[in-house]
Amino acid sequence: MCRFILYCGWLVEKYPLQAYASALVFSPARSMTRNLFKEEMRCTTAGPVVEEDWSACTQTLEGHSSCVWSVAFSPDSKLVASGSDDKTIKIWDAATGTCTQTLNGHSQSVLSVAFSPDSKLVASGSDDNTIKIWDAATGICTQTLEGHSHSVRSVTFSPDSKLVASGSDDKTIKIWDTATGICTQTLNGHSHWVRSVTFSPDSKLVASGSTDETVKIWDAATGTCTQTLDGHSSWVSSVAFLPDLKLVTSGSAGKTIKIWDVATGTCTQMLGNVGFSTFIASWLGDAKISLQKTYGIGSDGKWITRGLENWLWLPPGCRPETWAVAASTIAIGCSSGRVLIMTFPADN
Repeated sequence: MCRFILYCGWLVEKYPLQAYASALVFSPARSMTRNLFKEEMRCTTAGPVVEEDWSACTQTLEGHSSCVWSVAFSPDSKLVASGSDDKTIKIWDAATGTCTQTLNGHSQSVLSVAFSPDSKLVASGSDDNTIKIWDAATGICTQTLEGHSHSVRSVTFSPDSKLVASGSDDKTIKIWDTATGICTQTLNGHSHWVRSVTFSPDSKLVASGSTDETVKIWDAATGTCTQTLDGHSSWVSSVAFLPDLKLVTSGSAGKTIKIWDVATGTCTQMLGNVGFSTFIASWLGDAKISLQKTYGIGSDGKWITRGLENWLWLPPGCRPETWAVAASTIAIGCSSGRVLIMTFPADN
């Protein structure tokens, strides 16, 4: 019964009588609710072919009217934010699938969304060249940050929530004061679009990944570039610091993940042929890297992966334009405007 409610809650809320029609017709063949009320399925004489059992998809979040470009979990995993071609950001309850806020204000597509570490704020970057800061509970826009001359592809909060970094197609990274909206630093050095930005755990450094195939490390206070990390053979899609501050990881469209020494700029480890799979890296006392398998999306966009293995094939209508992972739960933003939430067994 719980899965049935999660599956068709939105439909029943809007159109209650459809609980005895569409909700039952499209439920899996072995659904307890479907079989209890099968005599009520009078709307069709021959129903569609359905799955035998419930799939891993626990929620389908419908509300956007166009392609979803960015999804993000809140740090407490209770909320999901999505940014869309329809110029809006939506905030969803991850447990119930309810849309709690629709944030209107951007004049072009929303390309990137991020939660603050305390889950109270959301930052959004847009094709309109601006970043907006929103109160996640009320939906109020508290700051509009202007200064980029081209689309903003990546936004992130510092761990202390005092700063926001943004990466843009204008080849720069900007650092902003969250409270005042003032741009404190403009970081110049990349020769092409900046696709990913992240702060170090102590908020003192920023890493950026670019279409110019490099990763750069910056001093957040002075704006100085302390390292340029060369070695990828394609654009860098993602960057992240490890908790000990000594290492940074980068993922590339060239199907490689590289681990770099922040102090020396040396590549200490490379994982090849990993597509866009996500890995969690942790520092061990003996100075070795332990890579824990987790879920992600394969390089062809057709599979949910678990570590290096293809785990679940995605039908064409469920393939991602963007995705985010929180432990064993993955959110997928689709070209249709839907957001899918799927939960898998934890990796023991």
